[in-house]
Amino acid sequence: MSRHRNRSRNRTENKGKSWLKIVLLAFLISALLVVVGGIVWGYFYINFIESKLHPQNKNFRKVKNVISKPVAKEPVNILLLGSDARKKEESARADTMIIVRINPVTKRIQMISIPRDTRVKIPGKKDYYDKINAANALGGPELAIRTIEDFTGLSIHHYAEIHFWGFRRLVDALGGIKINVEKPLVWKEKRFGISAGYQLMDGDRALNYVRFRHDSQGDFVRKKKKQKFFYALIDESWQIKSIFKLPTLVNIVADNIQTDMTTREMFGLANMFKSVNRKDIEMITFPGTPKSINGVSYVIPDEEKISQILFLVKRGLSVNKTDGKDIETSKTKIMNKDIKVIILNGSGKTGAARDAGNMLALDGFNVLNTGNAGSSDYKKTVVRYRWGQYSKALKVKKYFPDAELESVQNGSISSDVLVILGKDSTGSKNDNS
Repeated sequence: MSRHRNRSRNRTENKGKSWLKIVLLAFLISALLVVVGGIVWGYFYINFIESKLHPQNKNFRKVKNVISKPVAKEPVNILLLGSDARKKEESARADTMIIVRINPVTKRIQMISIPRDTRVKIPGKKDYYDKINAANALGGPELAIRTIEDFTGLSIHHYAEIHFWGFRRLVDALGGIKINVEKPLVWKEKRFGISAGYQLMDGDRALNYVRFRHDSQGDFVRKKKKQKFFYALIDESWQIKSIFKLPTLVNIVADNIQTDMTTREMFGLANMFKSVNRKDIEMITFPGTPKSINGVSYVIPDEEKISQILFLVKRGLSVNKTDGKDIETSKTKIMNKDIKVIILNGSGKTGAARDAGNMLALDGFNVLNTGNAGSSDYKKTVVRYRWGQYSKALKVKKYFPDAELESVQNGSISSDVLVILGKDSTGSKNDNS
């Protein structure tokens, strides 16, 4: 009897254990399905987001052919374009152009703003001068990248074109941005809808704030407002409450940004921004002078100061030092051996280019070549230099004090400095170099 009860109890216990195993197995299978389902859903969601970020149009395909591949542990340059286009397929003038330079070693971020009215040469079949923001309207991000690379000598590794109509949605989704307005925005004796003081801005007012340019200093004041707003936007985006809005924010960003970057790369950069100290994020604006040419308002870039800024940026040094010592000492850091020079004879005088080349080589310059110019009828000696090489050109010009300085876009010449000797140079007459 007891043996029967024991067998019954064992069967009951085994049955209970079997059910427990089934329940545990079912739980594990369910958990696995949830995890796998989440992974699958996440995979399709990421692909969905990236399909929005990477529209397969002709402009996007052209961009992939001009951007440079980042080098491990080297600075990465990202071009941010603020566009008025209402659709990703449209090309409009870039209202904002910023190069974000991220140094993964020093953990320094430099954001270089280029005034949109800066007068530069637009590369193409027929090079011509225009406002730098016209490049995006004429040839999309691909031409904008080529123009900025030529202008600065900096390789662009990634780009992101941000449409301002989505900017308003992003600010509204965050619940607004708090910012201190230093003075009321007034135009033609009428308030522009934004008073002075600390306030919460919705998307419409935020867009008006960063785009307001009716000021005596025009584009330069607007750049300062954008910088202030950028910091406020970062602070608001990283608030705990904003994390719960992440799906909405991601969709808004995807709807209004065109970029070559993957979501993984974008999140990686976002984490880097979060980890960098505010003091290591440096805002820089290329200086220039407003000027009207043929009835069109331009900003004429200050070549010497921009050259010095680029010298410091390329070496990972700070630009915004209050005492200015970095910029001043940068002039003396350029060694003759680091200056690549080509000398061409345009004077029609025998041996002029060879003699000038020997003279510079003896003083340590890196003379790549000497030869004849396309014409032997140059009256004045010309010292041409690539953008960003102004300081180098000045060192070469000391040997040709009466020469004319002339800047050219990067890629136009294969050296830092090109000297074309004119009839004001010395030597005996002939067309031989």
